[in-house]
Amino acid sequence: LVILHTLHTKISGSSLELKMLLKKPSTANLHLSGHPLRGLRGARKCRTNPQNLNARHATSAQGITNVDDMTSSKGSSVQEEDTARRFNWSSQWYPVIPTGYLYKDRPTPFQLLGLSLVLWNDGKEWVALEDACSHRLAPLSEGYVQPSGSLMCSYHGWEFDRAGSCTKIPQIGDPKSDRAARGNPRSCVRSFPVQEAWNLIWVWPESGADAWLRASVAQPNVPEPVRNPPPNGLRYFSSEKAWSMRETPLDYELLVENILDLSHVPFSHHSVAGHRADAAPSTMSQVGSTSCEQGFVMSTSAPDDGAKRRGFQSGYLHFSPPNMVHYSMKQRGNNLFLTSFTTPCAPGKSRYFSRIYTDNDHATSEWLGWLLMRVPPWMVHLSTHNIVDADCILAAGQQRALRARGISDHLDKAFFCPAVADRAVMVFYKWLSNYSGGRVQYAQPLQSADADYGDTTREDLLDRWSQHTRFCRFCHDGLALLDRISAAAVCVGIGAAMLAVQAATQASPLAAILATFKLATASLVQAVGACTPIAISPPDVMSMAPNALGGWKSILWAALAVVSWIVIRKASETKSKFFKGNYTFYDKHLIKMPA
Repeated sequence: LVILHTLHTKISGSSLELKMLLKKPSTANLHLSGHPLRGLRGARKCRTNPQNLNARHATSAQGITNVDDMTSSKGSSVQEEDTARRFNWSSQWYPVIPTGYLYKDRPTPFQLLGLSLVLWNDGKEWVALEDACSHRLAPLSEGYVQPSGSLMCSYHGWEFDRAGSCTKIPQIGDPKSDRAARGNPRSCVRSFPVQEAWNLIWVWPESGADAWLRASVAQPNVPEPVRNPPPNGLRYFSSEKAWSMRETPLDYELLVENILDLSHVPFSHHSVAGHRADAAPSTMSQVGSTSCEQGFVMSTSAPDDGAKRRGFQSGYLHFSPPNMVHYSMKQRGNNLFLTSFTTPCAPGKSRYFSRIYTDNDHATSEWLGWLLMRVPPWMVHLSTHNIVDADCILAAGQQRALRARGISDHLDKAFFCPAVADRAVMVFYKWLSNYSGGRVQYAQPLQSADADYGDTTREDLLDRWSQHTRFCRFCHDGLALLDRISAAAVCVGIGAAMLAVQAATQASPLAAILATFKLATASLVQAVGACTPIAISPPDVMSMAPNALGGWKSILWAALAVVSWIVIRKASETKSKFFKGNYTFYDKHLIKMPA
C-alpha cells in the first residue's frame, strides 16, 4: 500500500507540473516585449546547469491558512500540509527598474535576491546577464554596448551576446583557437529571463533552460485593474512612465511592513501627506484566508479623519507575493488605486516602486488631466522623495534595534501590536513565518558591505543620488535642464546689471562693464565670507546715485537682474534635492496642532 501510494503521488505530481508548464497565461493586456524563450537556444549552447526548482503557478492546489488571531503570534489555525509548503522566491518575476529610467546605449547594474546582474539593450530587447565577465570576473556593467548589440567588457574587450555567449576574445589571433575558446562553456556568462510589462523591466532570477521555460508560462505580478482595464482605460495622475522608485538601505520585510501600515501616515508624514490631528482609530479585518501563492486581502476603513473629509470610504489592502501591495479605495464613488512593489535586492537593500491611478476617466477635468500628464517626470520624483525620506529614517531605526537584539528573522516576535490597525502587518509576518521561515530566502546571500547596515548614517539614508537619481534618465534630464537655466540666468543677469549701470550713469559700455564687474565681484566675495571685501571706488557709486531713481530703464534692468539672481538661487536649491534630502521630524512637528 505504501508503494502504491508513493507511485500515485509521484504520477499525480508529475501530471500537475506538466499541466502547469503547458498552460499558457493570457498576456494580452501586459504589452510584453519579446518572448523569454528566444534565449533558450543560447542557454543550451552555454550548457548551463538548470536549477531543479518547482514551477510557480499551481493556483489550483494552493494551501490555505486561516488566521484567527492577528494581534498575537499564536492562535492561527494552520493545516499541516500548508505549513510544509515553502514559497519559492527564485521562481518569480521581479520589477527591477522602470523602462523610462534607462538609456539604451549603456549598461545598468542592479541586484536581485543577492545576485549582481547587469541590464542592457541589444538593439531589439532588454537583456540581463550576470555582472561578472567570464574571463577575470570584472563587472560587465562598466562596459560598452557595441553597435552590433553585444556587450563589451572594459577590462580586456571580451564581448557577449544576449544569451551570454562569448562572441569575441581580442587576445586570441588564431581562428581555430578562438573558436575553441569561445565554444568552451566556461567562456559563457549566465543569462536571465527579462520582459517588459506596465512600463517596468521584470527579471526572473534563475538561469538555465528550465528557468526560461518556467518564466515563459508565468506572468508578472500586476494588479487586476491593469490585467483587465476598463473600456476607457486607466487614468493616471502623471505620465505613465513617471514611476516613483527608490533603492532603500532597508530589509525587504521592514519595507513591506511600512507599506502595509496605513496608521503611520498622519504621524510619520505630518504636514507632508497627513496631519497628526487627523489621526483616528480605524477598522481592519481579513477577507478570506491566507495563501502561500496568493497572499491575503484586508478590508479597511478610511485611515484617518483627513481621508474621510476628502471623501475616502472603505478600501481593500492586498498583499500578493512576492512583492505587490495593492490598495484599492473608494473616494466619492470613484475607485482609486495605489500599487506598490518591493524588490529584495540583497540583505539590507530593497527597491520600492509606486503608482497612483484610477479607473474613472472623469476623475479629473480634461484640462487638469492634460496638464498633469505633461508635468515632467523628474518633478513628480522630487515631490515624492520627502515621503520615502521619512520612512527610511524610521525603518532604519527599527533595523538597527532588531540587529542589536540579535533578531534576523520572525521580526514580529520583537513587536507589541495590540491595535486593530496593525493587523495587516501581523498577517504579513505570519505569512513569512508559515511559508518562508520568517524572512526572504535569497538566491545568493551576501556577506559584505551590502549587508553592513548597522552603521548607516542619516546622510546615507537621505542620499537621493545613490538611491534614485543615478538610475533615472528623467532626473538626469532635469539636472541638465536646470544647468541650462542657471547658465542662461547668469548671462541675462550680468547683461541686465550692465545695462542698468549704463542707464543709471550714462557711461560708456566699457565703463558700465567694469563697474558691473566690480559690483558682482564684491557681492561674490562677501557672499562666500571673505575677510577683506573688495572696495568700490566712490566715483562709480556717486555717478549712479543721481540717475538710479529717476531712470526707469535702469530700474527695469535692475529688476531683471534681481529676477535672474532669484532664478539662479532657486535652480541651485532644486538641484540639491536630486542629491540629498534634509528631512527632520523636529521641523515638521513644530507646526502646531489645530485646537
